[in-house]
Amino acid sequence: MFRRSRAGFTLIELLVVIAIIAILIGLLLPAIQKVREAAARMASQNNLKQIGLAIHNYHSAQERLPANGYAVHGTGHGYPGDVDLGGFNELHSAFITILPYLEQDAWAKKYDPKYEPTDTRDDDGDGVSNAVITKTNLKVFMSPAMPQPSNADLYNANYPFASYTFCRGQFTARTLGSGSWSATSPDFSTQTVKFANLKASYTDDDGMIVSNHYGKQTFLSVTKGLSQTLMAGDMHYTLKNYYFTGANANVPRTGKTTWVLAHPGFGSATTNLPMNSHTYYSRASRPTDWYETSGEFAFRSVHPSGCNFVLGDGSVRFLRDSIALDTYRWLGSRNSSLPPPSDY
Repeated sequence: MFRRSRAGFTLIELLVVIAIIAILIGLLLPAIQKVREAAARMASQNNLKQIGLAIHNYHSAQERLPANGYAVHGTGHGYPGDVDLGGFNELHSAFITILPYLEQDAWAKKYDPKYEPTDTRDDDGDGVSNAVITKTNLKVFMSPAMPQPSNADLYNANYPFASYTFCRGQFTARTLGSGSWSATSPDFSTQTVKFANLKASYTDDDGMIVSNHYGKQTFLSVTKGLSQTLMAGDMHYTLKNYYFTGANANVPRTGKTTWVLAHPGFGSATTNLPMNSHTYYSRASRPTDWYETSGEFAFRSVHPSGCNFVLGDGSVRFLRDSIALDTYRWLGSRNSSLPPPSDY
C-alpha cells in the first residue's frame, strides 16, 4: 500500500519562503528608489531643457533676453501705476513672457501685460482674465520629484506652484535715496516714487534674467560665455522655519515658488547664498544680511546632494551643493571677466 504524497508546505517551509521574499524586497527597494530618483531627475532636467530652449527661441524672435519682472528692490508686488514709467517695470515674470515658446500660445495671447498677473478684469468679455491664466498649473514648470507643499490648501490659489526659478546672480537690497538699510526702514513703495529715484535704488543683479530696469540684455551681455552661466534651476518647496501669517499664523509652509511672479523667492533666485539653503530668515531677524542668508532666495531641491540647472547655452547640468561658494557665485554672474575660481 502506497502512502499518499504530502500537499502544501509545512509552517517552517512557509516561514523560510517569506523570509527569502522579505530579503529580496529589502535588496530591491533601494534600487527601485534610485530608479525613481533617476527618472524624476531626468524629467526635471527635460523641463529645464524646454525652458532653456524657450529662452533661446524668444531671444531669436525678440533679439533680447526676457526681463524678469520689475523687482525694483527685490521684494513686494508690482502695481499698475508702474506701467506708466515708460515700460520701466514689467509686472509679470519671465515665465509668462516665454509662454508662446512653451506651446502655451493660447494663454499668452490672452494675457494682458498692462494689468497685474492676478487681475480679474476681462476687457474683451471672453471670460479669460489674467487671474484665470495665472491660476493654471503647467506641467513644464513642475518637477515630479518635488513634494506636495505642506498645508497646500492654504496657499494663495492665484499663484500656482512651480519647481523652477530664474537666476538673478548676485543681489543687494537697497533703499531709496540716502536712507540706510534696516528691518523697519526700507522703502519698497513703487507707486509714489519718481523715475530717477527708482532707477537709482535698483538691486545689483548680475545674472542672465534680471529686472527690466537694467535695460535690454542679450546673449552678448553674457560676456564670460553662455556655457558657464546659470539661467534657471530648481527651487523646490523645502523651506524650514517658514510660516503663514494672518489668520493662519504659525502654520508651517515650505515655500512660495510660482511661475507667475518675478521677484526673488517666487520666480527668481540668487547665488548670494549656498545652494540647498533650506532655512528661512525674516528681515526682522537678519536685518543686514537677510537677503544673503534666507533660504527663500536659494536654489534648492529634494535631489540628493545638489540641484538641476539649465545654462545659457541650453545645456542642463546637475551641480553638487558641495561646490565652492565663490565658484557658484561666478556661475551665477553673466559678466565676470575672471576664470572660474575652482572646478565644478
